[in-house]
Amino acid sequence: MGYRGTRTCQGFTLIELLSSTGIIGLILAILLPALNGVRSSARLITCTNNVRQLCHGLFVYADGYRGLLPMNVTTPKAYYWYDSDRSGRILSPSQSFLMGSVAACPEDSGGLRSYAMNIWASYAVDKAVHDSGYGTQWHLAAPNASRYILVAEKWSTTGSNAAGWMSVATIGASDTPGRRFGGGVGISPVLTSNHFGQANCELPFQRHRISRSSGRGTQPIGRVNIGYADGHVALKSNDDLVDSVTGLSTLDSWWSPIDDAINH
Repeated sequence: MGYRGTRTCQGFTLIELLSSTGIIGLILAILLPALNGVRSSARLITCTNNVRQLCHGLFVYADGYRGLLPMNVTTPKAYYWYDSDRSGRILSPSQSFLMGSVAACPEDSGGLRSYAMNIWASYAVDKAVHDSGYGTQWHLAAPNASRYILVAEKWSTTGSNAAGWMSVATIGASDTPGRRFGGGVGISPVLTSNHFGQANCELPFQRHRISRSSGRGTQPIGRVNIGYADGHVALKSNDDLVDSVTGLSTLDSWWSPIDDAINH
């Protein structure tokens, strides 16, 4: 009678399995931060492109109105730059006003409109704004256009978690240049929303804050995208825009032609 040999079945030992799991975990620990960094960079690029397109929409509008940018007024009737009769028709012709898509920063959780137009670039503003002494209006042909803020990221303060959140139309109407950037005690009154809490700065530096930053919550520490009157877009840090010691604007970026005169 022939002899049938035995078959040896080999598998992973517990030690080998644990070692393999540990190696896989180590590889993931190394790769995940890099992957998150790539995703964050992609979101930043999208936001930058959004601001560039918003500036372009405003330029196209101005081309049809003798170089004048849209009005931003509340009385006798509300008219804003993003309405369907203004640059909204260029950027989102199928909507009654601009929201979503190019108007939403991917880092603005739940945001439908994440940007605002500099109030002092408007060709018409409310009398209270005009007479406030916090700025003067300018137009696209102004000297040093590369320094004038046209569009900037802003906190999305109106709406709800269910319906989405939107920024108000304009930025830069109140307080001094440095405080708008979060210098000193920041703006007063503070911005308040159930979406993010309270913020003493008009610009949401938190959106593009790097992981090693000392900023927390809504503190005006981090980075923000700004589009300028010559069409270029730049990612600015709080240190670029405001002197951390004096709280004054560095005058790297101007809200209006009198920024230097009221920078105190």
